[in-house]
Amino acid sequence: MALHQFKQGELAYWLGVIADKGGAAEPVPQRFIDALLILRCIEIDGSGAPVLTDKGRLSLHMESAPAGPYSAS
Repeated sequence: MALHQFKQGELAYWLGVIADKGGAAEPVPQRFIDALLILRCIEIDGSGAPVLTDKGRLSLHMESAPAGPYSAS
């Protein structure tokens, strides 16, 4: 059984919030931080703030990529 139940796009949304540090700081719920840590899309820096990993940056890039001829949709 899955540890977390998320709607489609929720993890990508919160990953984007973490990536946009310069914008209005919207607090990220702990359950999303936990899930993104498990997926290794973020890590916690020395000051305790979540930061994107290379995998997280790739995930954001893939989420925003246009649908190609082989996409499921």
